[in-house]
Amino acid sequence: MRIAILGGTGRTGQWILKEGVERGHELVALVRSPEKIPDASPRLQFVKGSPTIINDVRKAVKGADAVLSALNVNRSSDLPWATVTSPKDLISSSIKNAIDAMHEEHVKRIVVVSAYGVGETKKNIGSIGRLFLYGTNVKYAYLDHERQEQLLMASDLDWTALRPTRLVSNEALKQVIASIDGVPKPKGSISRRNLARFMLDCAEKVLHVRQAPTVSQK
Repeated sequence: MRIAILGGTGRTGQWILKEGVERGHELVALVRSPEKIPDASPRLQFVKGSPTIINDVRKAVKGADAVLSALNVNRSSDLPWATVTSPKDLISSSIKNAIDAMHEEHVKRIVVVSAYGVGETKKNIGSIGRLFLYGTNVKYAYLDHERQEQLLMASDLDWTALRPTRLVSNEALKQVIASIDGVPKPKGSISRRNLARFMLDCAEKVLHVRQAPTVSQK
């Protein structure tokens, strides 16, 4: 497959690039700084630019079979009160561009990273969880993930929005659990590597079309 990648320099995005290359896909990554990707493969092409600029997104998705997005609203550190360092609507404005560009280029399939605690899963995280996620600077990412999902739901694309539970950096390969309406009951975490692998699985096997499953790992 030819896959366009948004957010390829992030912690999950770099795993998408690595796993995608290993699976033999042709990848086109829209990135501001290609030099952040060391030892790039011949299977990996770069479009230098920003997902918030529609012309840059058009270049990335042209000829693609699918689009994968691991964009996030970034902070200066993982501390909940850390300063927000990217636009607070980075995800939703980029996904709006992706939707428009995909229509123009006749690309139907998109798989994005969202978050557990968005939409109907907000009620499942408890009062302390809601206070942490929506009472600190973490909220800007969660609010924008929700806007992203609303844009996708209103589109006619074959979208999938994956809502990972707590993201961890462990690299062990583990089975991913995809839960719809809490069934099966999700586990507490998923590694960025396994999330990236499952994103590629969804694109390759056309899984969870127009669904937003919670994803965790055994």
